[in-house]
Amino acid sequence: LRVRPGDLPDEVTKALRTMMESAGNKVKQGRIELLVWETGKKNAKAGDIKSRVGTALRRADWEYTEGEPDAKVGPFTLVTALRTKPTRRALVGFWVPTDEALILAWTEMLPANAESKDGDPVSAETAPADAGHGVGQIFKDLKPKNVVTPPVPGQHKTAASNSSPVAATEFTLTAKQYCVNVMRNAMPPMPAFPQLTAKRGVVRGYVKDGMGRPLAGAVIGVRSSSAGGFYSGASAKSDAKGYYEVAVPWGAASFYTATITQDYGEGRASFGLHPADGEADSFATANGLVENWVLLPYGIGDRDSANDHPQYSGNYYGGTLSVGYWIADPRFGGDKNLPNGSELEVTLTPEGKLFDGSAGKPVVVRSAVWEGSRTTFYINNVPVGAYRISARLTTGGGSEALYLKETGPYASRPFGLEPKEGAKVATLTFRPGGAKAGMSPAARGNWDSLDVMVSR
Repeated sequence: LRVRPGDLPDEVTKALRTMMESAGNKVKQGRIELLVWETGKKNAKAGDIKSRVGTALRRADWEYTEGEPDAKVGPFTLVTALRTKPTRRALVGFWVPTDEALILAWTEMLPANAESKDGDPVSAETAPADAGHGVGQIFKDLKPKNVVTPPVPGQHKTAASNSSPVAATEFTLTAKQYCVNVMRNAMPPMPAFPQLTAKRGVVRGYVKDGMGRPLAGAVIGVRSSSAGGFYSGASAKSDAKGYYEVAVPWGAASFYTATITQDYGEGRASFGLHPADGEADSFATANGLVENWVLLPYGIGDRDSANDHPQYSGNYYGGTLSVGYWIADPRFGGDKNLPNGSELEVTLTPEGKLFDGSAGKPVVVRSAVWEGSRTTFYINNVPVGAYRISARLTTGGGSEALYLKETGPYASRPFGLEPKEGAKVATLTFRPGGAKAGMSPAARGNWDSLDVMVSR
């Protein structure tokens, strides 16, 4: 259902107006559209409808991005769409579910100096070839059989106006995106530490987990260099109270490792530690230093590297995996690869509590399958724990579950997928870079690659 402009609920127009106001005075609001789909009881069809809408947009050369719901303002999910050819167009709006329907409300974003034409707020500069049709025209094949016009909740905050960041659990990759940082820039809160004063020639501090519990056995290593470029190093382990102290040789010093070995899954794993103050820079040993460390279930260890190389697993304390596929050749029947123009959806569902004892959330990543585009994408910084992984393929003929297979240089090693191949649902445990503490750099994650291929 596409609701007529004259029948738009006031709540919808107010919510969209609020979103536009938060965007600043360089843009103004254009046309508004409200689309409604019948989803059945408990919104059983909602996920499939969103997936089909995203696929339809990308096929029409739109870059579509879906945000995350914010419990503080209701079940809204922010969406944006951008198309640069043949003319530039931008849309912003939100999804909102009701008991048995799914609503998409959005509006055009126009330059502030755009002039209206015959009452139509689309300027000549930005008017598309199909300006005579509604924005919802590309969804003409998605209309429900029955018309429903449920009430729409009120005001919505955009990401720009929301002061408390919420980790997204659903992502839709654009054609240019190949990496997902599940927790984005969010970092867990740091625990409190006892006050210490710096001691000359000594590095000392405490090691705790995110709940504030002391960690024994963490290895903290410091390397010093003096005149002539000669290096010498020293290390120490934290005691039962989490305290460590390293006597450092004279010179300019830096941390070469900060790790701890813990029980993990069915084995053991070494985890990188995070400096509680966010810095692990070089320092002069003559002055001494106090540095506290924290074991985190997720977060970015090296922000500069994550910006330049977002696919590198060591940039994150959270777990990482890659998902790959091959594109089917239409000349051959029975091809098990993914057809061009389809959409791949990967879901990670926590199995029990996460590594730190907290409750996790499902993660859903969607990516269009196009010839000439990347056939591998990375899911990074997933809160550490065991997950159930599944993948689905959506085409014009419906959707189907896909087979999973672990590949890559470490596929035969412990952790990863179970079973390794031949299943449509598997248990996933992120693969650590080893079990021995002291073998990976400070302020970095310690993850080996975990590569998953999907096929029909």
